[in-house]
Amino acid sequence: MTPAFILVVTIAVILMVLSFIALKYPGGRKDWSKDRSETASLLMSIMTFTLLFLLLWYATATADWPPALVIGFWAAVCSLIALLILAVIYPSGLNLGQGKDKDE
Repeated sequence: MTPAFILVVTIAVILMVLSFIALKYPGGRKDWSKDRSETASLLMSIMTFTLLFLLLWYATATADWPPALVIGFWAAVCSLIALLILAVIYPSGLNLGQGKDKDE
């Protein structure tokens, strides 16, 4: 997987997203209900999602992953350790305010 191929895929994904937005709002700025800061935030979110998608795709294509059983075992071990740490930090459980009346 060459950097040029990754660049082409990135440009293709961005073009597809922008094409979808253009089809949804054909009138351009007069149909777009968001101001400039919301538009910039939306575009940055799209770019971040695209970057994460491409990085995950690249990692799965190039990395030599262990078998699923090994990954499952280590995920279970990490989950158990996290639960033990939470049990030490919060021995009486998390108080999420459930069961309380709204009047109080």
